[in-house]
Amino acid sequence: MKKLASIFGKISFCIAIGVIFLCVNYFAKIIPFIHVSSFILIMPLYICPLSIILAIISLSKKKNKWAIIGLTLNSIMFLLEIAFIIMGTRLLR
Repeated sequence: MKKLASIFGKISFCIAIGVIFLCVNYFAKIIPFIHVSSFILIMPLYICPLSIILAIISLSKKKNKWAIIGLTLNSIMFLLEIAFIIMGTRLLR
């Protein structure tokens, strides 16, 4: 069970890094051949809560650094996405 908790923590961390990379790539065009629509800007609303749940499960079984980092990054990405949506609607008025 502890090995499964470690795997969940690492998956949560990898999801957070992937979401951050895709969002940064959308604005900075680091890798120009990745052609994605604006769904990338909405994606953290759907993926980050699932990853947060994985990190919480991992932390409840065994406390590890990957789960803590994954939980922190996913929480920050989720809150930044909500702030982006709120500020975006206020700027468009």
